Amino acid sequence: MAERAKPLGLVALLSVLAGACNKASAGSEEAGGATAEPSGAAGASAVAACGTGQAECPMQRWMKANLQAFQRSRDYSRLATAFEQLAELEPKGFGGWAESARQGAEAAARSDEAGVTKSCETCHKAHRETYRRTLRTQAL
Repeated sequence: MAERAKPLGLVALLSVLAGACNKASAGSEEAGGATAEPSGAAGASAVAACGTGQAECPMQRWMKANLQAFQRSRDYSRLATAFEQLAELEPKGFGGWAESARQGAEAAARSDEAGVTKSCETCHKAHRETYRRTLRTQAL
């Protein structure tokens, strides 16, 4: 008797669907995704393939689902909270990460779109390349 394939868990299924959505909206560098992290074998392979166009990486997915979504919808209250969460995610060796995130939170609290954008640009300029090279597949 042939063995049945194990069904995907909800989180893994959402990850697969998010990947399909990303391919459909490939016009932007980083299109929207799900907030949940993938789990199990499907999740592990998605994380291993992240950054290759196959799947979003954990931080990329989190930023799109939170910072980018709240900024686009001008939900400054939730954006400020998300920036505070981002400050807590500062990896060792990424000095200034938390400071940039807190500046983003302060700007969001003032509904200062230009300040929010500046905080994002400052952090991305300082850390994006190194983060992608060294930590992009790391779970949050």
